[in-house]
Amino acid sequence: MPKKLPSVKGLMNNAIPATVEAAAQPENEKTPSQARAPAEGETADKAQPDEQRKKPVSKPAKTAAPKTAKPAETKPEMPAETKPEMPTETQAEIQPSGTETLFTIWERFLKGSGKFLSAAAGWSRAEMPGHLRTALNLLAEMPGRVRTARDFLAEMPGRVRTARDSLSRSWGQAVKLANETNLKSVKALAAEKGPAVRTAVAQSLTATESDHQKLLAEYLGSMILTIAVISPLILSYNVFGASVPMALVMDALAVAFVYFVLIEILGPVSGCHINPAITAAMIATGKIAAWTGRRYILAQFIGGLSGTIVSHLMFFGEGFFSLFAVSDTVRTGGTYLSEIFCTFLLILTIFGCQHKKSKQTGLIVGFLVGGLMITVSSTMFGNPQVTLARMFTFAIGGVRIFDGLVFIVAQAAAVWLAVFVAGHLFGERPAAKE
Repeated sequence: MPKKLPSVKGLMNNAIPATVEAAAQPENEKTPSQARAPAEGETADKAQPDEQRKKPVSKPAKTAAPKTAKPAETKPEMPAETKPEMPTETQAEIQPSGTETLFTIWERFLKGSGKFLSAAAGWSRAEMPGHLRTALNLLAEMPGRVRTARDFLAEMPGRVRTARDSLSRSWGQAVKLANETNLKSVKALAAEKGPAVRTAVAQSLTATESDHQKLLAEYLGSMILTIAVISPLILSYNVFGASVPMALVMDALAVAFVYFVLIEILGPVSGCHINPAITAAMIATGKIAAWTGRRYILAQFIGGLSGTIVSHLMFFGEGFFSLFAVSDTVRTGGTYLSEIFCTFLLILTIFGCQHKKSKQTGLIVGFLVGGLMITVSSTMFGNPQVTLARMFTFAIGGVRIFDGLVFIVAQAAAVWLAVFVAGHLFGERPAAKE
């Protein structure tokens, strides 16, 4: 009769004896009863006879026994001070020798040289045909250039002879004139006309000095007027952060006050035109000579540009500073008509003050210009030199270059319109001063 197989519960009990479970626990976690258990077990085993110990145990059938988690093994930590040192022989074997280092450097050099040479070859293939064509064209032009130089050298003797003959003829004519001239008559003429000549020379020198003063007055007046137009806008809008209407009002007040002062100071020197449109009107009506007027206009334009630079330099160090800038402020549409109206009214007012011989011309013109700046859509340029200066400013009162050029054309048209109306209104056309 076959043996009866043990049950699963019995196998579990036989597979994991109490001594094994006790051995699996750490020493510090064992209870006193568990710590004494192994000793009692060993005594019981020794008490059994050898025959019973040698008696074979029947092996249970192969069944899947439940796996038990193994206790975590605690590895001994190595002290931080004691680190294993590599033997000297191993370190020497790892370090490459000097020869191997040189070979490595040489290989890298060859690789880099190869990349450079390939790039150079590619560049040569791409650029060399063009360079060769240029060189061939230059060589093809060389014969023509050589012929030109040769022809020029061949003509040199003839040119030298021509110049020599001309000098000889001039010298001969001078000698002949000196021989034919009566020296005594020349001395008598000089004694007779000497005082008149000296007086004329003195008068010409005095006139030249006066012209210099007038030009300087026009230059300074134009520069100061431009500063009075641009600086208040930068100060109020860019520095103080004022609104555009408030900045415009401040600018109008500054221009009105400065214009009045300039006319009172520079009027007796040059007339204080400080405006090419006014100067052109004076030339057209014959109040000043054309040559003097042209020099006035040049001094006014130079003064206006100088005023723009000085205005910008006053605010050096600010975040918006720029010594010279091209304005991008667009002024189109009705502003063109506005410039015709402003310039026409300004010139007509000046003619009226001259006709009535007013002593308040500076006050009248200052009020007119300041009032028109806060009246018309273009904010009253009415002055070609100020218009040019405001093309190159970063202030809000600038003007785009195209619109500025249209403004200057409109101002020139207003000059002729004002001259025509003044001729019929006041009926005076003085002769031009010599």
